[in-house]
Amino acid sequence: YNITRKINLIAGAEAYQDFAKDLSDSGTFVNEKNKISYFNQAYYLQGLLKHRIVNLIVGGRFDHNSAYGSAFVPRLGLTKKIKKTHFKFLYSNAFRAPSIENINYQTDAGIKSEKTRVLELEAGQQLTRNSLLTVNLYDIDTKDPIVYVVDSITFLDSYINSGRSGSRGVEAEFRIKEKWGYFFTNYAFYTVAGKEKVEDYTVEDNESILLAFPAHKINFSGSFKLYKGLSVNPSFLFRSSRYAYTSVDDSGSSVMEQLPASYLSLIHISEPTRLRRISYAVFCL
Repeated sequence: YNITRKINLIAGAEAYQDFAKDLSDSGTFVNEKNKISYFNQAYYLQGLLKHRIVNLIVGGRFDHNSAYGSAFVPRLGLTKKIKKTHFKFLYSNAFRAPSIENINYQTDAGIKSEKTRVLELEAGQQLTRNSLLTVNLYDIDTKDPIVYVVDSITFLDSYINSGRSGSRGVEAEFRIKEKWGYFFTNYAFYTVAGKEKVEDYTVEDNESILLAFPAHKINFSGSFKLYKGLSVNPSFLFRSSRYAYTSVDDSGSSVMEQLPASYLSLIHISEPTRLRRISYAVFCL
């Protein structure tokens, strides 16, 4: 609802039910039955105030689930555009609700939603009429992350809430679109240095990254027109080195290794026809 030309309100509500049935002969859920269901309701409200100094966005979402209780997450944003330059500051919260299996395999301590707080600061510059460069700094902190664990003695698996985790980093992106085609490229970097970590995801030899996730990532994709609709569409993905468990030693302990950097490149050449787009060649490396 537009209260005035500069004040806008958005409101919404939703309700849904999760249902599961175990089709095995003896399988049961946490209620000791082969069927289980949970009911969820949510309400959302956001206000936008446009002002010559800065635009203000304030909002929040409230959820209530019949199994794990309630969760509230607020949102605050400030945006400003000065000629060809724009700025954005965003403080937002989010949560991930436990799924049916998370609840079914919870420990005696119980399970609850994990909550995430995100701080973002973005600046962008329109370099030309058809090109844009943006840089985004972020800081993420998650409370009570839901983690899958296996007991080393009983070998029973379960889901628990495990302390806190988070990361911080920077992302940069450049986009351009012209008559000859378009392309975009982005770079992302993250670090967990100085953040609390989930023990199962830590890397002993490197406190700045988490298991399986590369610290650096580069993406590129584009489409270039050649002749009468014929176009070449290249893409490229680069990931820096990662750590992973790759084997088990003689004592039965998992062995962690540093995997080398990897990349994936693809070139797709196509030409539109009256009926469909025909692919002439695909090259992958």
